[in-house]
Amino acid sequence: MLATAGYGNRAAIGKWHLGHSRKRYLPLNRGFTHFYGHYNGAIDYFTHEREGELDWHNDWSTSYDKGYSTDLISTEAVKCISKYKEKGPFFLYIAYNAPHGPLQAKEEDLLNYGYDSSKPTFGNDSTQKERGGATQNGKLMQRW
Repeated sequence: MLATAGYGNRAAIGKWHLGHSRKRYLPLNRGFTHFYGHYNGAIDYFTHEREGELDWHNDWSTSYDKGYSTDLISTEAVKCISKYKEKGPFFLYIAYNAPHGPLQAKEEDLLNYGYDSSKPTFGNDSTQKERGGATQNGKLMQRW
């Protein structure tokens, strides 16, 4: 419908999470002209893996971009806006991984909001769950 209405560029950036078991369910087969991000939810924000498998893509290709997924998604969205703004109407769908675990954040952000690595963490020891902070795969996670 958007293509018929003149939206030549239609990008999905971030989490697809609407089917990945068959190619026909992927965003480029669902009306989008560009996709950057991951097909599943609950990926590792730093490695872009889920269950040990890389899940990061740029259109049809696997992407090996490095960085915190939230930053990569935001950067790609800004690139799309810059690229599309002079070419008529465009549609940009952005879906961050944030609603899903793992709850991960960059170390500088955690420190900026009071993260204290000397305090116990939760996740591995059920007696420490009420204390804030955690790590997963050696990466700092958001404190509650």
